[in-house]
Amino acid sequence: MLDTTIPAARRVRPLARALEEASAAGVPRWAVAEEAGISQALLSMLARGRTPVTDASAEAVARALGRPVRDLFPER
Repeated sequence: MLDTTIPAARRVRPLARALEEASAAGVPRWAVAEEAGISQALLSMLARGRTPVTDASAEAVARALGRPVRDLFPER
């Protein structure tokens, strides 16, 4: 039987998906970062899972996207 799970490194993170949806709706990443009060670089690192998520950054990004924290950061 083949293992059909997607390795964690290849999964699209919920935050990355939400940012893609926002972009498709005309909201650029820089605007999300500005609204959240974080740098674009930090937003990118959070979306790629390259930096630990703090409670403050999770809440700020969720607020900026109008989404619950648990939808964007299920590990929280």
